[in-house]
Amino acid sequence: SVQSYRSRLMGAMTVTAQGYAQFLTTLLQAIPGVIPRLVSIVAVTNGWKIICGGGDPYTVGGTIYLGTLDLSTLQGSSTNAYNVLVNVISPPNVYPIVYVNPAAATTTVTVTWNTNIPNFGSQQSVQTLAAPALVNYINSIPVGNPLNLLEMNAVFSQAVASVLPSANITSLSYTVLVNGTQVSPGAGTQLIASGNDEYFLAASNAVTVTQG
Repeated sequence: SVQSYRSRLMGAMTVTAQGYAQFLTTLLQAIPGVIPRLVSIVAVTNGWKIICGGGDPYTVGGTIYLGTLDLSTLQGSSTNAYNVLVNVISPPNVYPIVYVNPAAATTTVTVTWNTNIPNFGSQQSVQTLAAPALVNYINSIPVGNPLNLLEMNAVFSQAVASVLPSANITSLSYTVLVNGTQVSPGAGTQLIASGNDEYFLAASNAVTVTQG
């Protein structure tokens, strides 16, 4: 039967938890309009939380239906507003599919740097080179992952290397605001955690770079 074939096929593709997550991630990322960095298959207690940003909700729901062997294991976000419920019809049954549409956390950054080069005259070039590189980094962070200030150091240094060698950077610090509130790294780390089922999003002018 169709049901038996589907069960055997999906069982073969989801032999391990890791295999299931990778398989479903690949299916979801192939949907038009889905943003690859906003797809995450998260193992939670007694089940899975499917995070998927973008794409048509019914196509996403249908893909989750096709790619999940046990639909009873699907769980939503603790923030109800992020949950998407789609009813998938497979006659004669209707299957409710829940997944999470992550929320954007508006992120702005002020970068303060300095150098030991006397009378350094390329401040504008540093701004022009560093700001878009840092925006691109922020907008590449996968949903649920932290913003890493050490990685931002590397991005900054690489971006400005043509006008300011890393050996001549004497200080580099960041003021980060998420949804208008200043945030700091976790204790003992250089990581700024994302909110529950949220992702960092920076506008093209979200990074300001100043010497000081």
